[in-house]
Amino acid sequence: MLTLSAGFGLLCRIWILAAGRHMPRRMRLSQRVLAACGQLGHGDLSSQPRPKQIEALRDRKVVAISAGGMHSAAVVDGGELYTWGNSSYGQLGRGALVMAAGIIAEPARVTVGPPVGPPLLVKAVSCGGMHTAAITPEGGVYCWGRADSGQLALSGKRAVDVACGGFHTVVVMEAGEVYTWGKEDHGQLGCSKQGLLTGGLSVPHLVTLGRPRLQSEGGASEGSAVTISSEKACMVACGGWHTIVMSRDGVPWACGRGEYGRLGMGNEASKSTPEALPLWQRQPGQPAPARVTHLGLGGSHTLLLTEDNTVYSFGRAEEGRLGLSAADTKLAAMVPAPVTALDDWKSTGYRVTQLSAGGNHSAALLALADDTTSILPPAT
Repeated sequence: MLTLSAGFGLLCRIWILAAGRHMPRRMRLSQRVLAACGQLGHGDLSSQPRPKQIEALRDRKVVAISAGGMHSAAVVDGGELYTWGNSSYGQLGRGALVMAAGIIAEPARVTVGPPVGPPLLVKAVSCGGMHTAAITPEGGVYCWGRADSGQLALSGKRAVDVACGGFHTVVVMEAGEVYTWGKEDHGQLGCSKQGLLTGGLSVPHLVTLGRPRLQSEGGASEGSAVTISSEKACMVACGGWHTIVMSRDGVPWACGRGEYGRLGMGNEASKSTPEALPLWQRQPGQPAPARVTHLGLGGSHTLLLTEDNTVYSFGRAEEGRLGLSAADTKLAAMVPAPVTALDDWKSTGYRVTQLSAGGNHSAALLALADDTTSILPPAT
């Protein structure tokens, strides 16, 4: 699922780690809004081999977009939400008549209540496989679409980030708490220490990001496994069957399906509770690694951006989705490896600001280093 949450009013560069290519190639964008998936949003079902501006949004300043399994959403300046694509499970949030239509090929505004009602104002949106979640300016969470695995449960607390996977939803609250619900067949909800749940959770579950106490911190004897108070979260991203939550100290915590090494643990084991990636676990006497500032999760691979402007990729390596050379791909799939192909652009004054991973491709958004606009969370 491809998600790039940024305004496209500024000239920027997007690197596409495309299927069938090992190294990133550049796509230059100057339009305000571009369709990222061919036919989506153009009013018909024709495929588009090149980026094409969405006419229905030509006069609107788009500040965030998200693409799900077969539908898309865009947030425009002012908070109005537009959706389009497959509507068979109500994932467009535009009522029973639109759901019955099956496919809506042009963006239209989501409203509260009837189609002529006031617009639903949001500050963030995420599209899953067949469902959608959004956060209002007040921190409320709205969910709609397919609900057979419980992925539409709501929480009454103030939210700051939300992400939808194939059939699960994760929300980060203002106080740093993490709630998950939906399908749990591979541990992607991070809520079961005894084993994976056979069904889904229709009620939000509080997930703890606990870390083992180092011997140097005191209070832990050699060989003991003592868990201290939970870490606070600030960001989340979901893949098809895995989840990564970023704590406020910039450490990524992963759970879910481990096949192809998408969790970055150095193996293919699935995790039913979140674990900090080994590369970001501080070792006694060693400097802390650069904190993670942005996440991008695909169907079976993962991208991470750190504060020192390094992009790491890991997971399934076929079709060039990791952006690594052919020689490095096999060795780097199980553990995070730096995408060095972006170094030339970074040396000329560009910095990476966002990452996004699709089913079998990846994208990175680059901006000039002197651009004061930033979507990265503040250090704490």
